[in-house]
Amino acid sequence: MDVTVRSGDIIERDTDAIASSSGRLLQMRSGTARSIRLACDGPIRDDIEANAPAEGGDVIVTDGYNIAEYILHAVTSTRERTPNEVIPEAARNILEKADNRGCQSLALPILGTGHRQLSFQDGVRLIGETIETHHSDSLETVELVCYTPTDEFVTRRLFNQTAQDWRNRKSNVDKIENRNHLLKGDQ
Repeated sequence: MDVTVRSGDIIERDTDAIASSSGRLLQMRSGTARSIRLACDGPIRDDIEANAPAEGGDVIVTDGYNIAEYILHAVTSTRERTPNEVIPEAARNILEKADNRGCQSLALPILGTGHRQLSFQDGVRLIGETIETHHSDSLETVELVCYTPTDEFVTRRLFNQTAQDWRNRKSNVDKIENRNHLLKGDQ
């Protein structure tokens, strides 16, 4: 799965699915969710609010109307759990739901950095680690979409570092498991 980083309006991405974060009442009143609601030529707000309330980490899928095949609404706002718990779960669920629907491409904002007040760096790290551990059946491309060119530059740098850190950790775990396997074979 290829990961690209882009800046600009997420609703202008040419992808099979677009993800957005939302509160548990799914009202689409601010941020990316509001932009999607205003751009959709259809009753998306009625579609999504019929699923309220939802729990942190849940992802509700609606028609994408005129902007994508699907909109994946992730509930990232909850008082019961921290962003470090909710954001990876929501990102995993987004990737899985896109895969389950046969999507080949997905536009994904850096979840939790708006309403949840998660730092941009932590948001990129959590999304990056989740993407790195996801084994896709159909997704070929995930576009991380940022608001500004500066955010794009920072996201690209942070994502590349997160991916490298994850690969290094995985390599170290593989080495330890291999060593343990060899030690057990010597007994």
